[in-house]
Amino acid sequence: MLRNLMVREYFSAIAASFNWLFKGGPDRPGASASDLLAYLHTLGRARQAGAGKRIGPRVDSGLDPDMLMEINSLCTAPFINPNQAQLSGTVPSLAHSTVTRDQLFARGSTLFTQNCAGCHGANGDGNGLAASGLSPRPANLQVHHFSTQGVAEALWNGVPGSAMPAWRDLPVSDLASLTIYVQSLHSAPVETITTTASLLARGAGIYANNCMICHGAQGRGNGSVSIGLLPRPADFTAMQPDTARAIQVLNTGIPGTGMQPWPSLSALDKQAVSTFIRTLYKLPEAQQP
Repeated sequence: MLRNLMVREYFSAIAASFNWLFKGGPDRPGASASDLLAYLHTLGRARQAGAGKRIGPRVDSGLDPDMLMEINSLCTAPFINPNQAQLSGTVPSLAHSTVTRDQLFARGSTLFTQNCAGCHGANGDGNGLAASGLSPRPANLQVHHFSTQGVAEALWNGVPGSAMPAWRDLPVSDLASLTIYVQSLHSAPVETITTTASLLARGAGIYANNCMICHGAQGRGNGSVSIGLLPRPADFTAMQPDTARAIQVLNTGIPGTGMQPWPSLSALDKQAVSTFIRTLYKLPEAQQP
């Protein structure tokens, strides 16, 4: 029964973005959807750790013979995913002088629906069909400003320690399109941060005493203990959370990451450090690829 429930959840999660694998709905998978599910059973951490081991008859049963032959062939060597998330990599330039921003946006909207909405949700709120089964959950793209470089690095390198893969197989023009579209999901302009010198100084002190060890002196996510954390701590120079989101994270943490809640901080302390980290965001003069 549990296995049948997991299969139904899997089909529901992929049906929205890969409807051509189904015959009208997630309860009516085609042969390709069933073959894909069987193939996915052979991937992941167990596949990487057990290269050379043949898959068992439970997974083999009922597979298309050609698909089974291909799976068995793949299982004879370690699985190397060309789009596996990596900690760093040189991101190509996303500049496209011959393509308008409107064209990039339209293409990005299509790509997001096809590839991203299953996890991040149709409107980018992090509540896609697959989100409930992921830890950490997909990012809520509506409550952060992202720099062009920040989005490009996530698309090119993925986010190790999470379900976010790299998308290096996409053309650079598609990466530029997705970047434009993801940035548009936070429709409010970057806020001018108005605060008092005393509140900002208070926030800086709290940050230095509690946050810098992970997020680094400049907020780049490269603090002294960050090397032992996956996913890596947030880079506040490339991502600016809304104030409400920053305070929410201080209250609840981010399950599945090294970010823990901070119940010892007073409401004033949380307001102060949230204000401070938002000043770390570096907004380039030109945000568009």
